Amino acid sequence: RFSRELVERILQVPIEQLREAALKNNSSLLSAAEELFGLKAEKGEKVV
Repeated sequence: RFSRELVERILQVPIEQLREAALKNNSSLLSAAEELFGLKAEKGEKVV
């Protein structure tokens, strides 16, 4: 089993990239993430 620390390290870069995409309104990356995780973000929703 993966430790929580290892999983957090593996996911750190993709999470940072998604945050940057949200701040820059990069809709192509956000759309890919929504599709990947089955999410639909509301327009104007802030990512923290």
